[in-house]
Amino acid sequence: MTNSDPKHKKTGDNSKSDKISKRQLKGSAQLSIK
Repeated sequence: MTNSDPKHKKTGDNSKSDKISKRQLKGSAQLSIK
């Protein structure tokens, strides 16, 4: 994933990647709870 590279981040993709990262955070949080 080139998401982790700030150089590739564009303002247009910001909201999209933000939603994805938030979803991944929620998923990982649920995994750690189990």
